[in-house]
Amino acid sequence: MKFSKRLFFRSALSLLLAVCILAGGLMLMGMTETEDKAVDTDSYAPDVSDLIPEEESIITDTTVPTPQEQLSGKFGQYLFTSELEGKSVVSIYSAEQISDFVARRENGEWFTLSAEDMLFIIDDTVKLFKTYDLVVITDLEGNTVAYPGVKFYSSQEYKDCFNGLEFGTNEYSFDIEKDIWQVIKTRAIVLNSASYDNRNGFCVFTDIETPVTEKELWYVNDFAISYYFHDMTNHFETYRGLYEETLAPYGIGMFYFGSGSSIEYVEQLNCKDNTAEVKLYSDGFIPAELDFPKYDTNGKSVVIEVWDMKAEQMVARLRLEGDTDAKEVSDLEALWEEFKNYTYLGTDNGYERVPVEDYDAVSDYRVAVFFNGFEGHHGFKEVVSIRFGAAAYQNYCQFHFGGGFDEISEPHQLSGSQAISEYVNTILKDRLTQD
Repeated sequence: MKFSKRLFFRSALSLLLAVCILAGGLMLMGMTETEDKAVDTDSYAPDVSDLIPEEESIITDTTVPTPQEQLSGKFGQYLFTSELEGKSVVSIYSAEQISDFVARRENGEWFTLSAEDMLFIIDDTVKLFKTYDLVVITDLEGNTVAYPGVKFYSSQEYKDCFNGLEFGTNEYSFDIEKDIWQVIKTRAIVLNSASYDNRNGFCVFTDIETPVTEKELWYVNDFAISYYFHDMTNHFETYRGLYEETLAPYGIGMFYFGSGSSIEYVEQLNCKDNTAEVKLYSDGFIPAELDFPKYDTNGKSVVIEVWDMKAEQMVARLRLEGDTDAKEVSDLEALWEEFKNYTYLGTDNGYERVPVEDYDAVSDYRVAVFFNGFEGHHGFKEVVSIRFGAAAYQNYCQFHFGGGFDEISEPHQLSGSQAISEYVNTILKDRLTQD
């Protein structure tokens, strides 16, 4: 279904031009407790419900494709290759296999992986993403998810996701590192009963041949994470004896899925060496040019997303390339540098705090701007973005580190995004309207 860009932006322009973008700073404002404040924007918020495609997606069918070839080798019995709309697909676990695993678990069967098995699964998953266009996996709940492989990020299909109001799939995370991490995690959960997930992180325990209770997994999980993966510099010697005594019976391995997309490994939990952890793929699972969240950094580019906060859907997405949109990218880089410098000032030197009554304000629309290949806040080499609201909230923003409605709906934390907002809104007016 195609939509009139002119029609949409005649009704939405007053909002989009008021929608603010860009601003960030890793400064959390001193806050007092406040009630959420809903902003009344009904007077100028356009109804875009008829502009959002119904079930429009690059992938028309994400169920497990009919297997054409079952792979051989270690764990090959769980891998099936096929083609879907011209794409090479590898599917992990068939519906029948998942049903079998679930039934056997319900009957009390215990599944275990060795450390060697887990290392193989990690390496093998990375290879699958490098080899196939789509990696499709089904979990124990029967949910099937398709992830694009490495080749997607240099394809025309990827570029077609940035065409304004007709922007392709909204299903992909555009974070290939996180996708690989998630597939590894799902593969392990299906094949290994000794897996545990709680507030401290997800862990896979290897070489546990005898069934253990969930309570014991929780117990070992907490002590092992504290001993090997959390900074205990100030209190370590005080508690070393307790942790080592608790972990002494466990000559097993542990894979810790930490923040971001990291995976760390300890060969034996009872080794009494809190420096024994090894970070796997410390430089990332994939080539450096793709090793960033949300959008790639092949050179410098800017991605702009417009979100309908009520519908919780993206209604437009644009990409400005450093070669074809050199002026816009250069201007935005300069504005980004000005914004960073402003956030470094501090309130004693001119930085303006976000008013308490506006901190939790939510407008009908939000804009997120991703600076790909730019120097991040305080020099960090990562994709940075800021997001801002509409109308009175163009100058209030916050940092954005991922994607999706959950992250874009956080409260305002920073000020100073007015100049970026105005510039971005000018681009939106120019690119998303037609005479």
